[in-house]
Amino acid sequence: RSNAESSTSARDLAAAALDHRRLGRALQLLPAVLAARPGDVVAWCLLATACLRQGGLPMARDLLGTARLLSTHHPAVLELLAELARHEGHTAAARTWSRLRTALHGPPPEPPPLS
Repeated sequence: RSNAESSTSARDLAAAALDHRRLGRALQLLPAVLAARPGDVVAWCLLATACLRQGGLPMARDLLGTARLLSTHHPAVLELLAELARHEGHTAAARTWSRLRTALHGPPPEPPPLS
């Protein structure tokens, strides 16, 4: 298996861990993904999301800043901008980011069911 394939599967495992509220597992996997693929916008957004969910708003903003430098209009970036705005109580801004994400990329996929 190539390094890129391995880091992609680790990123997918980290995303699944976040979906199932296993923040520690996501935080364990993502640094290795980013070490192997520092340009992986989704991995930066996943790490920012994990930090946000653990109460690390400043760190989440810093990580999102890196993702935005890599790809300003990536759907993961726009979704995280909306999530951060909601977290801070800025519902109008959250709606704006969500609408932009939908306008550029279509509606987001349905989240997996909680098991």
